[in-house]
Amino acid sequence: VPLSGMTAEDWQDYEAYLRAPPPQEEPTLMLDHPAQPLKPQSIDRARAAINSLMGWLAKVGYLHGNPLEATKRSAPDKRRSID
Repeated sequence: VPLSGMTAEDWQDYEAYLRAPPPQEEPTLMLDHPAQPLKPQSIDRARAAINSLMGWLAKVGYLHGNPLEATKRSAPDKRRSID
C-alpha cells in the first residue's frame, strides 16, 4: 500500500500481524517478518514512528489527514497504581 493510500484499517491489520505473525515455513533473517509476536512496547514504538511520519506527511500536504488518528492505542497502559 502506498503511504498516500494507507487507511486506519491498514494500520489495524499491520498491528494484528505484529501481535500474531503467521508461522514461517523456514527460518529466515528477513526483518519484515517477525519470528514471534512483538511485545506491546515494540508495537507502541512502531505506532509512534508511523504516526509521526503520517502526521508530518499530512502537515506538508502529501496526505489529507493522519489515518492513525482514527485508531486507538491498543497496548496496555503501563501506569503504576498507588496502593
